[in-house]
Amino acid sequence: MPDTPPNSFSAVLEDAHSRKEHPVARRMLDKVHCRRLLEELGAPLVQRFELVASIDLLEPQMITTPTVIKPRRGSNNRGVLALLPLGEGLWRELLGNVVLDFEAVRGRMAAAVLRHDVPDSWIIEDLVEGVISGVPVDDVKLCVFGDVLACSFVRSNAPRGYRWFDEHWRPVDTGVHPAHLQPTIPAPATRAHLTDLAQAIGARLPVPFVRVDFLVGANKTVVGELTPYPGWYRDFTPEWDTILGMHYQRSATALRASGRDLERIEPLVMA
Repeated sequence: MPDTPPNSFSAVLEDAHSRKEHPVARRMLDKVHCRRLLEELGAPLVQRFELVASIDLLEPQMITTPTVIKPRRGSNNRGVLALLPLGEGLWRELLGNVVLDFEAVRGRMAAAVLRHDVPDSWIIEDLVEGVISGVPVDDVKLCVFGDVLACSFVRSNAPRGYRWFDEHWRPVDTGVHPAHLQPTIPAPATRAHLTDLAQAIGARLPVPFVRVDFLVGANKTVVGELTPYPGWYRDFTPEWDTILGMHYQRSATALRASGRDLERIEPLVMA
């Protein structure tokens, strides 16, 4: 096999993950701990956030308002349900566009435990309303290295698909999600605000890299999660693997030189 390029993003991220060298990044891997981290930062969040320790403890009265149910640990929307109450004991699950009764909701959760090997421990959150009624909100995910945005992507539900952008919000092909790219997805109208907030978050976390995952709704934008080790980091083209690897090396060098406490975050100062 050829030698790994010295600035390979996939190589440096895999090494950082295996060595678990950044305590704050480890906190991000569990959604409860990540939520507490975001609260410490002072990031904009959905108001409701509840832990349900097992499927058996979920009750119908817990999901009488628009609700997201997701595994405490997991990624790529595995096991996630976006539920819109219809009344008479029925919910529309927006990601799959199907109508479920309560036992079917719990059945979907049980299937996720078996199929995706997620833990039987769940988070209940407010569902952020999308611009189009009845359509799940868009995810906008920004990859930042300290206070520098390198790239981002939008995961849209109308139209369904992905689109990647560079640091200037120009469309690019990074090699990730090739079968699901949707060229008609625009850059978000609030991209300047998203950039400023993501870079501010990145600057206040003692990690070289983080992906800041936003939910962009009709009337508000919130931070959904922080992702230190995206599952697709091995899928970038050689060009983008090198670009992001150089960003990582620069950010990691600056972090070491700063002498920062690797367990301490700095709260956001919101304008």
